[in-house]
Amino acid sequence: MQAARAAFEHSLSLEDFRAIQTWAGVDWDAIRKDLLERLAGAPHAYDRIRIYLSEGLIDEAVRAVGDRFGYGAHDETLMHLASAAHAAIPNG
Repeated sequence: MQAARAAFEHSLSLEDFRAIQTWAGVDWDAIRKDLLERLAGAPHAYDRIRIYLSEGLIDEAVRAVGDRFGYGAHDETLMHLASAAHAAIPNG
């Protein structure tokens, strides 16, 4: 678990985030909160939007696009975000 957390803190990747979830078991909720706080505070996180989307955090994903941390997201990720945001707020 310690190695998985160190890998995530270095990469901030969705794959490493999911690896921790696999190892966390019943402790996932507490660990998830800590990982998301780390992600939110990181100056650069290429998978930030993908992680937020995977966790159903649509508002956070939308905010990440609008701030300096959201740059560089692939068009595919942005399209997924647009679809998820539309589904969450169809008349918004």
